[in-house]
Amino acid sequence: MFMPQTEREHVLILPKFDNDGHRIEVDMLRKYATMMAKEFDGVSIAPTTLGCWVPKGGELQCEENIKLSSSRDLDDMSDAEAETRMRKDRQFMDKLAKAAGDEFGQDAIFVQTDIIKDFDLKAGRWVRELPEALRETDVFQKLFI
Repeated sequence: MFMPQTEREHVLILPKFDNDGHRIEVDMLRKYATMMAKEFDGVSIAPTTLGCWVPKGGELQCEENIKLSSSRDLDDMSDAEAETRMRKDRQFMDKLAKAAGDEFGQDAIFVQTDIIKDFDLKAGRWVRELPEALRETDVFQKLFI
C-alpha cells in the first residue's frame, strides 16, 4: 500500500579532493550540481561538509566534501504519479552517485533520500540588478577557493 504523499529531499555528498589529496576541479563538481538543478528545478549547496569514517582496523578519517541537496514537491500529483516520480528520482540519484564515484575514483558516494514534512518556495521581490557591493562574478567558484 502506498503511503500518503510527502515531499522528498535528495542529497549527494561529493569529495572536494581526490584520494591523493589534490583538489577536484570546480567545474567537475559544478557538473553534478547542474544535473541535480535540472532534474529537480534547483539545488542547494553546502560548500563544505566534513565526512568521516573508520576503516576496518583503522582510525577515524575525515575529508572535506560538498553537499548537494534538492527537493521534490509531490502535493499536486496523484498517488500513482507520486509513486512513479519517487522511484524515478531515486534511480536518478543512484545513477548520479555511481557516475560520481567512478569519475572521482571513490569506493562509495553518499546518496540519501529523506521524507520531509513539507517545503515551500516563498515569493520575494525580484529586482534586475543588485547593488555593486553585493555582486560576485562567480559565486560558485568563490565558495571553493
